[in-house]
Amino acid sequence: MRALIVDDEKHTRDSLRQYVPWSDMGVDTVETAKNGLEALGLAQRCLPDLLLTDIRMPKMNGIELASKIRGMSADCQIIFLSGYADKEYLKEAIHLKAVSYIEKPIDVKEIAAVLLKAIAESGDRQAARMAAAIQFYGNIERQSDRARNVDADVYARFRHALHADDRDTAIAWVRELADAAGSMQDADTQRVKFMFFQLLRIIDDIAKDQGIAPNPENDEPHLAWQRVEAAGTLAELFRHVLDDVDRLFRAKEEKDSVGRKMYEITRYIRENYADPTFSTQSIADYANFSHTYLCTFFKKNSGKTVGDYITEVRMDKAKELLKEGRLKLYEIADRLGYKDANYFTTLFKKHTGCTPTQYMEKYYL
Repeated sequence: MRALIVDDEKHTRDSLRQYVPWSDMGVDTVETAKNGLEALGLAQRCLPDLLLTDIRMPKMNGIELASKIRGMSADCQIIFLSGYADKEYLKEAIHLKAVSYIEKPIDVKEIAAVLLKAIAESGDRQAARMAAAIQFYGNIERQSDRARNVDADVYARFRHALHADDRDTAIAWVRELADAAGSMQDADTQRVKFMFFQLLRIIDDIAKDQGIAPNPENDEPHLAWQRVEAAGTLAELFRHVLDDVDRLFRAKEEKDSVGRKMYEITRYIRENYADPTFSTQSIADYANFSHTYLCTFFKKNSGKTVGDYITEVRMDKAKELLKEGRLKLYEIADRLGYKDANYFTTLFKKHTGCTPTQYMEKYYL
């Protein structure tokens, strides 16, 4: 389960995060935010199961935040934290189906009791989603130890092949498992389904480990199990796994391709930033991108703009040249591709917090 704590008072956020026995209550992820706007951004990336929020906060108050999260999830358990003066919001809290309304200062025992109630009322959504898979795991426990050990060996080899980017070997192990499944008796139907369920989950795990978006049809165990249950034949189960293997390798190739392109672009920048004809358009031309697509592509895959990266490269080189102490400022500016030494000085100070002269003085002291 995921919990999100929102309060503009740092000591409240820290106290709740540190002193509430989250793991004992089955909460494995606890995030914090200092205002509603920041919290909404976190919630949009990954919805919390539990929301503990102050009411009076800058940028977006707790009621507005809770309302937006409630619109995104009817299952999120909401707990308001507030002072006595916020009682006017009680009606809105009830409207939003809040689990509780706790007055500050907060007592850890009280909040723990309220959280346990919230978790109980939610029925632990994740556990409910896994119910079908867990039921089947119970059936599998009744299989022989020898059969499970054979399966485990195949799973390990399949996982290793995927990690090693060996598509042919991975498919060969799927075929071997399918051949073994084909020779089983009708009484082993559940075991066959479990075997393919495991393969789908392994593919999903590898995707997540390598930063690749998993197949949404397998994103949670109960979804993968539903997919297996819906398959009418062994051939259909086999096709599901092959499709997911192909999807994984296509995604890997795309990711590798993006990595190679980013390397080419950043290398071009490092090698040409001082050229008089250098510009973001020349970078786009080199990459065979439009100027707009270059900017979008670079920001998406590096987290920074092309311009910011160019400045970083130039400032790193500037520090190197300043440490050498052989060139005048206008010469350094020229080597970096800046025609105006004053502009270079302004940019350097903005980037480092000191002027080039001050930087040299610090270095040689």
